[in-house]
Amino acid sequence: MMMNVIVLLAVLLSCPAMMQAQSSFESVNEQASGEVGQDNLDYHPMVVDGKSWTVNLPTMVNPERWVCGYFDGDTLINGKKMAVYYYGLVGSKPVVSGAYYEEGRKVYVYNFSKQREDLVFDFSLTRGETSRIGGVDFEVVEELEVEAQGVQRRALRIAYVYNNYRFKELWVEGVGTREGLLPFYHMLSRSTALDEFGSCSVLDSVLFTGEDFARYPDDETLGIAENVSGSIKEAGQVYDLQGRSVSQGHTATGAVGVVGQLPRGVYIQNGRKFVVK
Repeated sequence: MMMNVIVLLAVLLSCPAMMQAQSSFESVNEQASGEVGQDNLDYHPMVVDGKSWTVNLPTMVNPERWVCGYFDGDTLINGKKMAVYYYGLVGSKPVVSGAYYEEGRKVYVYNFSKQREDLVFDFSLTRGETSRIGGVDFEVVEELEVEAQGVQRRALRIAYVYNNYRFKELWVEGVGTREGLLPFYHMLSRSTALDEFGSCSVLDSVLFTGEDFARYPDDETLGIAENVSGSIKEAGQVYDLQGRSVSQGHTATGAVGVVGQLPRGVYIQNGRKFVVK
């Protein structure tokens, strides 16, 4: 369900970035960079000091597991100026999880544990182009303009296949995805159907909310993936939208409880919705 205004305000105020009064970057307010893309829209940078994200990543035992990530300060790594990113559960002490920078409409993260840079977002891509991030191949299937808080932003809808399911996801310039700044390939190991985007803000200025994402729905923003073949490749019972068991997925040994493909429709497996077309 969409977070109500009171809960949103409480989460925002509990995020440490919202309480910062100063910035070590040149500007604390997100401003268009002046760089114009193929769609004649100004590019909105992702890496801005004081920018924060709140996202609900629920579990079976904790349906309100709100996390907050934010940029605060900068550091030099291999001669490059990078923004330090803090991340943690709302209400707990956040920890440094990485350092980010962007060049040429591409967003990179420095992984401290692996001591390397990884590409997170590539907004230089256009419709029909393909790329590979985090070991996952994807294609840009749509370019669009999205509006939130009176600001027009360029967005990309990407599509990729994972475990025989075809996912779609919306990337928004200066915002990221409905998982916030988390790279999409980091979310493949968990169900995202119930995840809830709270907001993306710079200090006390809200830039984008879950309601804004809801205005531009597709399979992935609704938590629905497309099953490419109709066959079940994962372990776990499969249910229809009425809660009836319709098939048993692969077990850990590879055995299949019910042989055959599912008919067209929307189903739920392991807490994640998918559609068979």
